Amino acid sequence: MKNRKPTLLQKLINFTTAYIKYAFSGFKEVDVDTYMKRLDICLNCDHLATLNECAVCGCPVFDKAKMETEKCPLNKWGEIPVTESNMEPEETIEPKNKW
Repeated sequence: MKNRKPTLLQKLINFTTAYIKYAFSGFKEVDVDTYMKRLDICLNCDHLATLNECAVCGCPVFDKAKMETEKCPLNKWGEIPVTESNMEPEETIEPKNKW
């Protein structure tokens, strides 16, 4: 069975979901080097469709590549490096008041 391109509705759902995660992250973006590496991968990918959108998820690659919260649907970007901005906060235990 051949992979089919996402429908217009699926594209809308996929990018809206990506954008909501991006918004909840505080609009955190990857650094310029990571962005350029992601774009290079996308622009040379066999799944790049017209208008510079991904034929797998339907998202516009120039927008999705900058979002720290996103990943390639084919995992071509590899793991997102852990930075201070995307680390999970360590759990802190507050001392109980002895009073």
